[in-house]
Amino acid sequence: MHLQKSDIHTSYIYPTHDRLTYVRKIAHGLKNGNEDAIRKAACGMAKKIESGSVLVPIPSARGYADATLKLALAISEKTNEKIHVADILFSAPRVSHYLSKKRGIALTIEAMAMHVKAHAIPHNKLILVDNVADTGKTIMAARRALTIDAPALVFAASVEQVVLNLEKRKTGIRTHANPSCFTLQS
Repeated sequence: MHLQKSDIHTSYIYPTHDRLTYVRKIAHGLKNGNEDAIRKAACGMAKKIESGSVLVPIPSARGYADATLKLALAISEKTNEKIHVADILFSAPRVSHYLSKKRGIALTIEAMAMHVKAHAIPHNKLILVDNVADTGKTIMAARRALTIDAPALVFAASVEQVVLNLEKRKTGIRTHANPSCFTLQS
């Protein structure tokens, strides 16, 4: 599958108000670096990557890619293609989106202050990797730092984000539900 520039590609949509959904549990596990969640998410996400792509994990609020780096490496391992991972984005530590929203403060793209480490990777090979797209601001901050409109691959997107995109007639989120990699466990 070819990932289109400026799109956010996801396999699942989850309702943010329902904390008990299976997809939300995996998404939460991804944020915490849970190995089982990473393995399950990577299974579906790997199918969307073309040979020669370079996965760029998006840094967390800590300022570096921790869980997303593990996810990008797992995606790379799950493919039968030659896929690279480049940990080239970083930022100063900041308040997380979750805490920011909980406090009623909108975290701006500028506040994320993402930067790029020196690299010689062709821009047309870069694919951003994140666990969840809620507002899309983290992806926008990464794109701004890279100075390109790189496609982004995320495990899941919130229903609210998808509806917002539809209302604004944007086609930024492409959803390709593929639950075959998941086994529901109680």
